[in-house]
Amino acid sequence: TFLPNGDRAGFLIGDGAGVGKGRTIAGIIYENYLLGRKRAVWFSVSNDLKYDAERDLRDIGAKNILVHSLNKFKYGKISSKHNGSVKKGVIFATYSSLIGESQSGGKYKTRLKQLLHWCGEDFDGVIVFDECHKAKNLCPVGSSKPTKTGLAVLELQNKLPKARVVYASATGASEPRNMAYMNRLGIWGEGTPFREFSDFIQAVERRGVGAMEIVAMDMKLRGMYIARQLSFSGVTFKIDEVQLSQQYVKMYNKSVKMWVSAREKFQQAADLIDAEQRMKKSMWGQFWSAHQRFFKYLCIASKVKRVVQLAREEIKNGKCVVIGLQSTGEARTLEALEEGGGELNDFVFTAKGVFQSLIEKHFPAPDRKKLFSLLGIDLSVQSNNNSPRDSPCQEDKVKKRKGEEITREAKKARKTGGLAGSSSDESYSESDVSDNEESDNESSRFLS
Repeated sequence: TFLPNGDRAGFLIGDGAGVGKGRTIAGIIYENYLLGRKRAVWFSVSNDLKYDAERDLRDIGAKNILVHSLNKFKYGKISSKHNGSVKKGVIFATYSSLIGESQSGGKYKTRLKQLLHWCGEDFDGVIVFDECHKAKNLCPVGSSKPTKTGLAVLELQNKLPKARVVYASATGASEPRNMAYMNRLGIWGEGTPFREFSDFIQAVERRGVGAMEIVAMDMKLRGMYIARQLSFSGVTFKIDEVQLSQQYVKMYNKSVKMWVSAREKFQQAADLIDAEQRMKKSMWGQFWSAHQRFFKYLCIASKVKRVVQLAREEIKNGKCVVIGLQSTGEARTLEALEEGGGELNDFVFTAKGVFQSLIEKHFPAPDRKKLFSLLGIDLSVQSNNNSPRDSPCQEDKVKKRKGEEITREAKKARKTGGLAGSSSDESYSESDVSDNEESDNESSRFLS
């Protein structure tokens, strides 16, 4: 099936955890291999998943199909001798590897060009985008630009219009922004009600979760989406009671006291600034929402140790363990990554993040920017002049200049043989030091 713009239509596998997306993908690749389409490309989020891909192919009887890592190839033709003359099989790559580039240059200096050359212009084999919701932002939030990775994934699909594209994601149709790569589904573009993906996202986000449900139903009816779950037929369950440690009970009690104190502070602050009713309603809505999330995370944390213990016991008994999480804390982890410049310097404690975010964003306080604009004060000038961060540096610079002037004057005095200059310099510097000490003592008393 081809879309109105001439591209071959794609398919989305949205099976839940444990159904076997990997086996399904392996089956699609094997079928195409038997039909003469012996080249395939498989994208995922980690190079380690290559071994899972090999296992899936082996398990369905396709052990003759070799899986090659894109990052192991030298820059140049993949089918050339120095790359082992790879002319068929599966090229396994991560999304981030697509933007890889050789420093030495050459005709095929990028990984994308290597792949496009290996596939050929009339490529009609399989391209799999596994865990496509994990790929970098193609449709970023706010004013930020799309990432190079996102644009490379899109370019690959545009350059190979005849390719059989398969998207695989357990959360594919639950978050509309995760669908930015899926231009082969034909939901937006030529011959559809939405000209661009941005038009689609606006229409869906405005109508909430219900709109995504309708989109998923429509995709299923048109035969482009499948979302299966493991059957619960014959499943039994038991409730396991978790014994709380004294340390945990102590921490929980402290948390309760902290929230009681926070409630009082929020109330006092709202009264101090004489907050209007609408603001109070919004504030308390955010407060109790954060309160619920905070204690939900604490409850999840209390179960982790016992869950690990149970899982290890069942694995020893030869059983397969599937753990369901009420919340993964992914949003907070991504925030911490952004704050740390792409690196995690500490353990991400989601409960702490919830409380911190509540204080930073919703604690009742006058809007400083609005207040300054009403008074006609330039905030940027004020921050430059009075910023506590800048002041120590400025003081240091002033002291340095004073020190330089004193040294120069002392040198002049020595040359002329006068002692008055040096003694006055010394008295000046001593008084300067004592003033600084007094101000330090005052600031320390204020802080204490």
